[in-house]
Amino acid sequence: MSDIYLLRSALRDLFRIKKLITAACLVGFPMAIALLMRVGNREDTFNAVEAYNGIASNMIFQFIVVILALVFCTSIITQEVEQKTIVYLLTRPVPRWRILLMKFIGAITVTTITAWLACVLLSLACFSGSKSYDSYVIRLDQIKDSQAFMTAFKNTPDPFLLAIYKRFGGQQTEKRRRRLVFNNSDAAATTLEAYDISRQPTNTELAVVVSSVNRILRRDDLLSDTEALSALEDRSPALQQQVKAKPTGVERSLVERNYLQELLPDVLETPKPIVNPFSHDILIIPVAVLAYGALFLLLATFLSKPLITGLMFSFGWETWVPQMPGNFQKLSLMSYVKVLAPHQMPSQGSGNVGALVADTSAAVITSHQAWVTLAAFTIIALAAAIVLFTRREYVPREDT
Repeated sequence: MSDIYLLRSALRDLFRIKKLITAACLVGFPMAIALLMRVGNREDTFNAVEAYNGIASNMIFQFIVVILALVFCTSIITQEVEQKTIVYLLTRPVPRWRILLMKFIGAITVTTITAWLACVLLSLACFSGSKSYDSYVIRLDQIKDSQAFMTAFKNTPDPFLLAIYKRFGGQQTEKRRRRLVFNNSDAAATTLEAYDISRQPTNTELAVVVSSVNRILRRDDLLSDTEALSALEDRSPALQQQVKAKPTGVERSLVERNYLQELLPDVLETPKPIVNPFSHDILIIPVAVLAYGALFLLLATFLSKPLITGLMFSFGWETWVPQMPGNFQKLSLMSYVKVLAPHQMPSQGSGNVGALVADTSAAVITSHQAWVTLAAFTIIALAAAIVLFTRREYVPREDT
C-alpha cells in the first residue's frame, strides 16, 4: 500500500493548477502551429506529412518531451527541499529507493501522457480533412522540373493536358480573364498566360497551377471526355485498362493522376504511399521520456540547482551536437531518439547552412545501437540516481 500512496502523492503534486496550465499550453502549441500553416497555405498545397514531421521533431521531441522531463523529474527532489518536507519524507519507514522510484514513475507517466496528447492533436491538425493526404494529389515536392511542368500545360499538344488547361479557364473571354476573380482555376489560367517559358516559375505561380490541377483531378471526370482521351491508344496497356474500367470517386482521380504520370515521367515523381508517422511516434515517446527523465533525476540528486544545468544542457548541448558531423552525434541523446523516430524534412537548397551540415553528417548510428544505448543509459542513470539519493543527506533549504 505504501507504494500506491507514494505514487498517488507524486501524481497529486504534479497535477497542481500551475503545472496543468503549463502542460495545457504546451500540448496545444504544436497543434496551433499546424493550423496556422494550413491556413497560410493554398488549398491542396499543404503537405501534411512535411508539416507533421517538422513540428513533431522540433516541438514535441526536442522541446515538450525534454522540457517536461526536466521540470517534472528535477522537482521530485528540489520541490521537497524547497518546501522543507524532505526530512519528513525521508524519515518515513519506507526505503529511500522506493520513494524515489515511485515519484519517478509518476513524473514519467505525466510527461508521457502530455507528449502523447500533443502528438494526437498535432496529427489531427495535420491530417484530419487534409487533401494532401490523398494519394492522387500532386504535391510541390513531387515536381522534379517546375519549368517543364508549367511549359507542359502552357504549350501542350496532348489532348489530356489541353483538357485540363481548358478547365483552368483558358477558353474564357478576354474580359472575364482580365477582371478580378477569386477562383483558383481562373487564377491558374491567368498565371499560365502570363508565364514566360524561358524562366523558372516562382513558388506562387507553381502553387496556383498545382492547386488547380489537384482540384480538377478531384472534381472533374476527365475519363468521360472523349476529346481528352483521343490519344489513349498511345498510352500503356495497363492505363488503357484502368480507363476502360470507368472508375468513379477516388479511383477515378487515381487513374487521372496515373495518366498525368505517364505524360510527364521526367517532370513528376511517382507518388509514394503517404504514411502518418503518428503511430510510430507514440511508441518512441516513452523511450525518450525515460532516457531524459533518468538523466534529469540524476542531476537533481547531486546538484542544488539542477533546473539551470538541465536548461543549458537541453537548449545548448542537445541543440547543436546532433547537427555536428560524424561521431559527434553519438554524444547526444537526441541523436539516438531521432534514429528511432525519424522525421524526414523537406529538401533544402544548397545555400542553406543546416542542409550543408546535414549533408556532411554521415548516418553513424544504427537503430540497434540507438535501442541499446538509450536502454543502457536509462538504467545506469536511474541506478546512479537511486544510489546517490540513498546515501546523500538532504537538508531543507533555508530562506535567505
